[in-house]
Amino acid sequence: MRDIDIRFNGNSVNEVLEDEGFRFGVRNIEGEGLIARDPHTVDLPGDGSRWVDTRVGPRQITIEYQAQAGKSPGHDAMEEQARLEEVLQGVLFSDAPRPLRFSHQHGLFRGTLQALGKTQNHAHMHVGTMTFLCPDPFRYGDQETLEPDAEGVVNVLTNYYVEPVLTWETTEAVGSAWVAVDGRRLTIDTAVSAGQQIRVDARRMETRVGGVLNVEDVRGRYPRLRPGSVLTTNTGGTISVSYERRWL
Repeated sequence: MRDIDIRFNGNSVNEVLEDEGFRFGVRNIEGEGLIARDPHTVDLPGDGSRWVDTRVGPRQITIEYQAQAGKSPGHDAMEEQARLEEVLQGVLFSDAPRPLRFSHQHGLFRGTLQALGKTQNHAHMHVGTMTFLCPDPFRYGDQETLEPDAEGVVNVLTNYYVEPVLTWETTEAVGSAWVAVDGRRLTIDTAVSAGQQIRVDARRMETRVGGVLNVEDVRGRYPRLRPGSVLTTNTGGTISVSYERRWL
């Protein structure tokens, strides 16, 4: 057994079962660490293919566990075993992805139960697996807010990239505003006066100018920040960068 506490949707699975008089332990976990990338290519008319991008698919986390309802086989133990399964089903229920935490890791995943089954079954105990599907493959940490340094460099905490919320008040009037990350621009093709606030939410793909949602005039790619990315804009003003730490 491994001394690991599983917390799903704010509840400790270990504690819920133990409070009901059952014994529960984790034997193994797979999928919470390394995850493969999926290179996306397009076939060429001749030999080979053309690389397009590299994607990361959904994450599956499988937990092998042992749950015991009684000290020895018998009718009473079988009844308790049935009650144990009811309790386990209840604590793992969710209607959408919910926070999934493990005591041996910092941060959290967001998953929902995909499969639950037994690999060994006895009257008083069973060994089983629970598999969580995380449509978003990242492990998330705390919310962070920072500003770029004098050269525009942003040091975000990730081993991949983050999708930030950028907020700033312009100091210059421009006919078309833009913000760029490592030279790749997101353009707001409308006049912006000095003193207006611009808010770019990369995760939601929303841009607001003066608090008003702008859809028609936005073009380009929403910003993705990596450690050491350089952030620039043509409107002046200090950009506030807010993001959620995350890792693959």
